[in-house]
Amino acid sequence: MANTSYAKAQLVGGENIMAAARIHWIVFLRPLPYLAFGSLLAWASISMKATPDNVAPGALISIAASILILVALYVGLSSFIAWACTELVLTNRRVIAKFGFIRRKAVEMDMRRVEGINLDQSILGRILDYGSIEVRGTGGGISPIPGIASPGSFKRVLDQRVSEVVDGAVMSTGD
Repeated sequence: MANTSYAKAQLVGGENIMAAARIHWIVFLRPLPYLAFGSLLAWASISMKATPDNVAPGALISIAASILILVALYVGLSSFIAWACTELVLTNRRVIAKFGFIRRKAVEMDMRRVEGINLDQSILGRILDYGSIEVRGTGGGISPIPGIASPGSFKRVLDQRVSEVVDGAVMSTGD
C-alpha cells in the first residue's frame, strides 16, 4: 500500500482507508537524459588529449558535464521527494491528497461533494499503467495528481464509493 501516514493521522472516528495510490516508478527515469548526456560529455572531456593549444575546450566540456550531472542529481532528488511525499487516499468519507515535503499542501474533499473524476493517460501511461487523476467537486476540486500508479483501479474504487454515497443520499432523502 502507498505511504498513507498523513492520511492515517487525519482519520476521524469510524473512518477507514479504502484505497491509496502513489506516484509511479516512471518518475525515476526523469534524470536519466541529463545523466546520460553529462556522462557522455565527461567521457569526451577525459578522452581529449590536453595540449597547450586545446586546454580550454576540454575544460568547457568538463564544466558542462559537471553541470548536467548536478542537474541530474537535482531532478533525481526532486523525483524521489515527489514519489515519497505524495499521498492520494480514499476513505469511506472523503478523498485526501497531500503533496510536498518541507512545504506541505493538503486537499481534502467530502465524498458527498465529489462531482466527477477525470483520468488522463498517455499511450505510454496506458502501457505502463500510470496517469493523472483529478477529482472535481462542488466549489473546486483536487488539483491533478500526475504520474499516479494504477490510476484506473483507484478511479474505479472512487467511482464505486461516490455512487454508494449518492445512492445513500437519494435513499435517505426519499424516505
